Amino acid sequence: MTESNRKLHIVRALQQYEQAPGAKETLTLPLRGGTILPVIELPLDVPLLNHESFRIAPQLDDHPDCELVRADPTSERSQRVIAQLVEEVHRNADALKENLSQEGQQQPGLITRSAKLINGNTRCVLLRQLDRSGKGSTTTIKVAVLSDIFDNRELLEIETVLQQQVELKDSYRLANQLMMIKRLHEAELTDEQIARTLRLNKANGMTAAERVFERREILRLMERARKLVHPPLPMTVFATDADKLQNWQELLRSVKHAELERNNTFASDPIIASWMIAYLTGNNSVHKLRHATGSFIEEHVLEELGRYKEQLQPAGSTPKGPPLEGDSADGLDILGEDTEDPNDAVQPEIRALLNVVARAHQADEHTEIVLPTGETVAAPDLLSEVGVKVKKALDLEKRRSAAGTKLLRPQGHLNSAKTALNDALKALQDVRTDIQFEGSKPTVLMLLQEIQELAGKVAQLVADSPTQEVIVLEERS
Repeated sequence: MTESNRKLHIVRALQQYEQAPGAKETLTLPLRGGTILPVIELPLDVPLLNHESFRIAPQLDDHPDCELVRADPTSERSQRVIAQLVEEVHRNADALKENLSQEGQQQPGLITRSAKLINGNTRCVLLRQLDRSGKGSTTTIKVAVLSDIFDNRELLEIETVLQQQVELKDSYRLANQLMMIKRLHEAELTDEQIARTLRLNKANGMTAAERVFERREILRLMERARKLVHPPLPMTVFATDADKLQNWQELLRSVKHAELERNNTFASDPIIASWMIAYLTGNNSVHKLRHATGSFIEEHVLEELGRYKEQLQPAGSTPKGPPLEGDSADGLDILGEDTEDPNDAVQPEIRALLNVVARAHQADEHTEIVLPTGETVAAPDLLSEVGVKVKKALDLEKRRSAAGTKLLRPQGHLNSAKTALNDALKALQDVRTDIQFEGSKPTVLMLLQEIQELAGKVAQLVADSPTQEVIVLEERS
């Protein structure tokens, strides 16, 4: 269908709307003090799916046909790509489709005079599917029609406002929200205006505008994090339900602190790289990732990697990305040409581990990763093994954090041990007369012996502490 035919359909439908007697359906937009729009019905093939929708922004950026879609969004091929992405990213697509099948379309979409859908893209895609399968109850879609008085900036605001409403709609994931804020900012909306559009209020000691600015910083941090991987990760890696704003807020604070402390923009690259290894291995819950901003990879993970340790040695090579067309399908070789910056702040072993983990994270469950030894390992197995080591290290960091600062940490751990021994004492009192406990006694006695040996080492270490010698010297002087 040509552009002129689409516009003609809308003009005729509006004329019929005006001429129809009685009450007419309208939609009120919370914009310009409340704008009342006429609601009409159009054939399902008239609306153009919106390639600029915030909902699919990260996914379209990573799509191989991205440039084609942006150059000619109205072409049949472009519209197919958009339709595919719209359905794929909607978390409630099946439920919405079932609802449309049984109850029909309850809420109208929103369309421009040139037939571009601002809102209702998913509903249009699903209604078309129902119609093609013979399960649809209608061959039309209800849409409210915008007048030509709205400029592009206001159209962006409208999509944002409408997505605050919830029915069987699908709220934007974090990455989509951040890209939406970026688009609004590029459309010359101030942070205060964006905050009002998003209905953000003052919170956590920040003004609404400061909260918007923080989100723009987080998007830049995402871009930086994905580019630490070779080749750069697609933005869609972050467009998941597991991605939490709080995780990125805490990482941002750690990054800023490291850069301020060392007066070096790249001083935080090792922090981001280590955090990403935890994130990509599934250790992405808030209570885990907040402990992933230290040197836990160097201190606890690298030496525990077993058969993967060899590939992390700096050998002038780094993992390469997805195979190009024509590459061998027998296995994915993770070694390639060295493209690292010689001044890179990230240790080669950690960068290599990040690249391997990222490669496995993007692979499917049937993909075999080829190790330098010639051994192959399934991508899920690699992720699982590394993930277990990372979790163990993060648990240790969590215990360290709970024990207090460096000077207070020994006392904190001893207090925890004391509490644990008191709990063991109470547990033993409950079972010591139980005949079934006899079989467990040898194990308990062996553990007690190990604890006594450790307690002796701790006592000896305290007694031999250099601080004792300093105190004695100070007293003599």
